[in-house]
Amino acid sequence: MTKSLYRAGRLDEISDILEKTEQNNLRAHNDAAFNFAKGLFT
Repeated sequence: MTKSLYRAGRLDEISDILEKTEQNNLRAHNDAAFNFAKGLFT
């Protein structure tokens, strides 16, 4: 999903999605895909 928002030029929404995911998923810090997406954005 972040890739499609990136291609659409809507980067401001990616940070909101990452924050919500981090708050709602207890294992987000250990999830490789989440950390990869977060690393690409920052």
